[in-house]
Amino acid sequence: MRRCALTCAAICAAASPPRRCAMPKPMCARSRQPTARCGSAGAMPTVTEVLSAGLEHQRAGRLDRAERAYRSVLDFDSGQADALNLLGVLEHERGRHVDALSLIRRAVDTDGANALYRRNLVRVFIALDRLADARAAAWPALVLAPDDVWLHHVVSRLERGAGHADVAVARLGLVVELEPAHALAHNDLGALADEQGRRTEAAEHYRRAVAVDPGMVEAWFNLGCALLHQGKTEEGMAALRHAAEDGHADRRLAAAAHVEIGIALFAEGDVDGASAAYEAASRLNADDPAAALLLVQTRNLLPDVQPATYRDERRRWAERFALKPESTPSWERDRDPDRRLRVAYVGGYQVDGNTAAVTVLPLIEAHDRGAVEIVIYSDLPDWREDAYTARYRAAAELWRNTRELDDAALVAQIRNDRIDVLVDVFGHMSGGRFAMWGARAAPIQVAAIVTGTTGQAQFDYLIADSILLPPELEADVTETVIRVPLAYLYRPSFELPAVVGPPSVTQGHVTFGSFNQLAKLSRPCLAAWARVLSAVPGARLMIKGRGFAAPAARQRFHAFFEARGVAADRLDLRPWAGDFAAHLAAFNECDIALDSFPYNGVTTTCEAFAMGVPVVTLAGDRIAGRYGADLLHAVGLDEAIAADEAGYIERAVALAGDPARLERLRHSLRDRLMTSPLADPQALARGLEAAYRTMWRRWCHADRH
Repeated sequence: MRRCALTCAAICAAASPPRRCAMPKPMCARSRQPTARCGSAGAMPTVTEVLSAGLEHQRAGRLDRAERAYRSVLDFDSGQADALNLLGVLEHERGRHVDALSLIRRAVDTDGANALYRRNLVRVFIALDRLADARAAAWPALVLAPDDVWLHHVVSRLERGAGHADVAVARLGLVVELEPAHALAHNDLGALADEQGRRTEAAEHYRRAVAVDPGMVEAWFNLGCALLHQGKTEEGMAALRHAAEDGHADRRLAAAAHVEIGIALFAEGDVDGASAAYEAASRLNADDPAAALLLVQTRNLLPDVQPATYRDERRRWAERFALKPESTPSWERDRDPDRRLRVAYVGGYQVDGNTAAVTVLPLIEAHDRGAVEIVIYSDLPDWREDAYTARYRAAAELWRNTRELDDAALVAQIRNDRIDVLVDVFGHMSGGRFAMWGARAAPIQVAAIVTGTTGQAQFDYLIADSILLPPELEADVTETVIRVPLAYLYRPSFELPAVVGPPSVTQGHVTFGSFNQLAKLSRPCLAAWARVLSAVPGARLMIKGRGFAAPAARQRFHAFFEARGVAADRLDLRPWAGDFAAHLAAFNECDIALDSFPYNGVTTTCEAFAMGVPVVTLAGDRIAGRYGADLLHAVGLDEAIAADEAGYIERAVALAGDPARLERLRHSLRDRLMTSPLADPQALARGLEAAYRTMWRRWCHADRH
């Protein structure tokens, strides 16, 4: 979600008053008159006439003539406040903000009760990026001009930038009370509601903004994002397309709209459409690392893109966008190879009740505090913190919220914290700090729980296991590989729904299911599923994904299967239930889960096991395509692992024809999962601690030589 920027440019450009504000109503002449002649021949102009003439020149862009008029007054009376103010505004318009500040300050010192002077002082402080000074100057101006809409709006943005959201909302409330058709204020109120997760309220404000100003591209963009978050896909996409098409004046904003369109299409399973949107974003804003990275990551899902190609594309992205080390750091560390290590996990947005809560959280809680000291860097917004976040905080010796730090500042913070081993365990999830790693924030940098190589030279190690990354595939990664017995973990701490018997017993037909992201369902994968359904008379297929909230996604899937002889009534296409317990309970309606390929499911596969549902997978040629085999091996179901599409179809059909086996697995698979290495946090923690120790000893040895 794009936020309303709080830089001086955003505050000043978005909230600047009309240029006519350079001078107030005509002033009374001072007692002393300038000697310069102006106006009618032979007449001695008053100060007001000279300043008015200067203002007309300024409005017409004749700045040199305006300056001469103002200075003629100041030559005669160096303390003339109106001339000081107007000349200060002129210098501000020329970009000479320091000179402008000096002049307008003198005007304020002369007449501190003039709200206009104080207002212009605020503008200049903003232009100088002295936002704290702008805040301090704005409040006295508001006392003098309590009905000044511009001042209230600027104060709202300054207070928001200072972290005072409640004050900002109060000021914006006054803005829309004084001027109900203030589009910028409604947009800002929407952005503040967005930051607090109040999507419905945010969308209403954005609607008001575009109703007042249909050309306000930023409000269209924000509206589209808010609607997508509410599951209103068609309306949200329409708003985003409006922003993308009308955003030619702001290429970055138009590019951001294309990125959001791509993310939405990706959720609908339209990988080609998503890729096209990311490409459009990159054309509009070639310097945007996020759009470029999304395009590269999408390539990892395509069957015809080889792992080596993906590796090279990740490497090129890193060479273009990753931060560069300023110099070879001089690490001031105790080189004792056996001392307690300071290990930090970079958390992105993922330290709340989501996938990471069943993987990384139990891992961190299981770490041996005698061997490692745990630090967590989190970008999580305050409003998203929950009970899981509290557990992360309790498990870490040091917790830092880094949301307000840019990548360079985060690197500086990590170096200052003297981290020994820095671990990216969320790189495949949203919110990753991908560019930051290039600057080398710690002596040892590690990628764990990965779906592929990072492509970055500054990542020293990649954690894997022998199934996830066998030796013959190591050439496809740029990091040095260190293996642990099992490189994944699934240990839910919440109560799981009760397991019921196979639905085929009561329904009279087998139901296959897939709850993976729709983007993982490649054409070869879907074609294989169609062949499975053709080989199992009466069988149904339930596919559940967030993208099915969009009618276009459902229509596309129905058309694909109908073209292969599978009628629409054999498909159950469901959007996300919105409730996690309901999501898990939906597995009770499936007999067999079909894994996606070439990009496998991971957490969804573990959830299937937890609900007694066996999974059939195809072991592929890339890390992302071997998780299914890894997880099935961990729970002792190697017979469900296929080496090719024919074997995949054969195994799915055979399992569907073995109701007794389905019954046994239904009532034993959860126990097999929970007693397996896959659900053992201690096992993964000990494996990683041993890996970190190996890395540290190598570093100490290399440093000495």
